Amino acid sequence: MTTNDLAILQSKFGPCCPGNVNNDGLVDVNDLLAVIAAWGPYTACPPFIPADLDLNCMVDVNDLLIVIASWGPCCP
Repeated sequence: MTTNDLAILQSKFGPCCPGNVNNDGLVDVNDLLAVIAAWGPYTACPPFIPADLDLNCMVDVNDLLIVIASWGPCCP
């Protein structure tokens, strides 16, 4: 992940919760399941779907790793 990628994620999710797919203030199993459910490429891109955390028009291992790296409560 590059510095530019991080800036894109922070603009989308804020600096604390890039893996919070469902925006509930916590990165947990629900976010993990959302990424798994959306796995693979999607054709209407942009707009990006919530599970495409790295904004590359597909939900893949990189999105899964973002969820895992962000695991836990979001900062206030």
